[in-house]
Amino acid sequence: MTAYDDMMNEQLYDVNDATLVAEREHARDLYDELNQTSFHDKAKLKQLITELFGSVGDNAEVRPRFICDYGYNIHVGDNFFANFDCILLDTCPITIGDNCLLAPRFNFTRQLIR
Repeated sequence: MTAYDDMMNEQLYDVNDATLVAEREHARDLYDELNQTSFHDKAKLKQLITELFGSVGDNAEVRPRFICDYGYNIHVGDNFFANFDCILLDTCPITIGDNCLLAPRFNFTRQLIR
């Protein structure tokens, strides 16, 4: 079993596993770019959100400063909005349904929001 499998199964895992470290660094590169992209560059923002998140519905918007662990464990529905300073720690899947608006400085770990 891999460190990723242990993490997904909510077991103790090696946070310093080389694969997990690389995946976190990749997510950081993406969300750093997302955080530095102009609010007016809607196409670039959409591309970065789609690349970072596991799945994205229509009309997703993320305001800076957004932070996550891996990104690929985040799944958002249609009309998703994350306001400033959102932190989603996705060591396990986070699923956010349609028409959800997250307040400024929203912090969350592993839940289902509808």
